[in-house]
Order: sequence, then C-alpha cells, then structure tokens
Amino acid sequence: MIHDNAFVDVALFLAILLPSVILHEIAHALTPGAKHGYTWKLKCIEIGGDGNTLGQEPNRRPEPAYALVYNGEVCKTYYRRPAKSTYAKLPGMYISSQPESRGRLQIIKVA
Repeated sequence: MIHDNAFVDVALFLAILLPSVILHEIAHALTPGAKHGYTWKLKCIEIGGDGNTLGQEPNRRPEPAYALVYNGEVCKTYYRRPAKSTYAKLPGMYISSQPESRGRLQIIKVA
C-alpha cells in the first residue's frame, strides 16, 4: 500500500471533519424540517456538534435583512424577505401590549 502526502492530507481532513459532519446530519434527523434554523442549531450543539454549517464562520450570525418597526423601534427582525402573506396581514397586525399599533407597523429593509 502506497502512502503519499495527498493520501495523508485526505485522511487527516476526514478525521477532523467527519465527526462534525456526522453530528450535523444526526441533528437534521432529530429535527425534521428545521433545515439550518435555530431548532436545528440548538439540537446540533446539544448532541456535541458546533452548530455551524459548512463554510460558516463559527459564532457569527448574519445581519437581519428586514425589520418590523413601530414608532422607530424594531419589534422583530427577518433574515430573509418576509412572505407575501406577512405583507398582506400587516394592516391587521399589532403589538399585543400596544393595541394602538394596529395598522401602524412597517416592514423596512435594513441590509
């Protein structure tokens, strides 16, 4: 059997990467439909993974792209463009502790 540098490099790469890949996939199996969301990330960390996806910088959360705003205060953030149904419901939405906010909420692009 011939062992060259390329083989050793691949073997080291798999030895380091494989355990995290396996934990990553087990977390998917334990959280059906959660994709790479918060529920999946918590489960991945709970079972010993790092909660990161391939190519993601550790412990770095992306900046929100949109925000739900009332009187200049951010009430909720969105990492993707909100669904059309969210925009359709917007006139009837309000903050539960502030019923006067009904019809005054706005979704703005922040990133």
